[in-house]
Formats: sequence, structure tokens, C-alpha cells
Amino acid sequence: MAEEKTGLFIVLLDISREMLLVAKEKLAKEGLVGRIWLVEADICALPFRTGAFDFALAEGDSISYCDDPGKAVKELNRILKPGSFVQAGVDSLFAIVRRLMREGRIEEAEKVLREGCFMSDWGFRWWVFTPRSLGKLFEDVGFEVIKISGKPVLSPWSEELREALKDEEKARKALELELSACDDPSIAGVGSHLHVVARKPS
Repeated sequence: MAEEKTGLFIVLLDISREMLLVAKEKLAKEGLVGRIWLVEADICALPFRTGAFDFALAEGDSISYCDDPGKAVKELNRILKPGSFVQAGVDSLFAIVRRLMREGRIEEAEKVLREGCFMSDWGFRWWVFTPRSLGKLFEDVGFEVIKISGKPVLSPWSEELREALKDEEKARKALELELSACDDPSIAGVGSHLHVVARKPS
């Protein structure tokens, strides 16, 4: 299905059927239908055999939005072959708390700091993490954490920044600045998102 000459077998999984339909349209536009297997499932109950994959990518904050982050990461560990890597993105606790504080929502900020989850303005709960709690989440199920980065850590979004980034040279330099600082443990946690790279031991 997704192999061909590269030998790659690619699976795109989402709990939302609507999002998979969007993905299917985009794959068709790029001429990739039949090369990527679309699967509707919950990250907390992955429908794959143990040790089936060489690599897992959990972006789009799927771990933050699922019912049980611990179960999700345990499932990612289960489906990977020993020695394989996972990369995942989650929402940052400190970014949410900073936003709530800026809006004067002090009691909510205190609750998020205490519980590590946030009830959004749209009525659903999501889990938020610090670099330390994200590292522990992955280590507790047997992963070796290689790196945790913040994204972005130096570039608070503004109209002025958006205008500046229209200049290709300024955009390149801004990216270089971000990459120079995003892995620093003293600043990673201020990013609006966190990114973890971890390895399942051999």
C-alpha cells in the first residue's frame, strides 16, 4: 500500500473521520492515494500488533487531547520495535498559565498549575505539560528521552513579527535564533508547545 521503491509503509491515524477525509483529499491532490494507509482509531488503543513500527510521529497535540496521556504513550511504546524512535508534540503548561494570568483568570491558572490539565473555552479538556512532566510521562513507560524542546521560545507572535518574517533573510535568521535556544532546559518550558524525542531501548 505505502511501500513502493522506498520500502516505506506509512500509516496516518486520526480519531476523527472528518479529518481523515480532509487528509484523503490532500493525498489525492498530491497523487499519494494508495501510498499511505488511513486508519480511524484512538491513540489510547492503537489497532496494531506489538513491535510493528520503526518510527512514530505524534504531532498535532494528540497526546494533549486524548483521554489518558499515559495510556497513549504506553501504546506508542508498544507498537514500536526496540531501538526505534518516537517524536511527539504537546501543549505547554506554562504557556496556558501565562495566557490565563494575562487575562486575569488567576483561579483557573492556579488550577491548571495544580492539575496539569485545562478546560478550554470550547468545552473540552486538554492535558498540558512542563518539560519535566513530559519527560516523566515518557520515561514511566520505558522510553529513553533524548531531547525536549520548546517551540517557539524566543518569538512571541505579533503583527510586527509576522510582517518581519515576510522578509526571507529575516525569517531564516529568526529560525536560526529559535533553533539556538529551543533545547535549552532553562527556556524550553516557555514555548507554546513542547516537542519530545524519545527512544525505545533495544
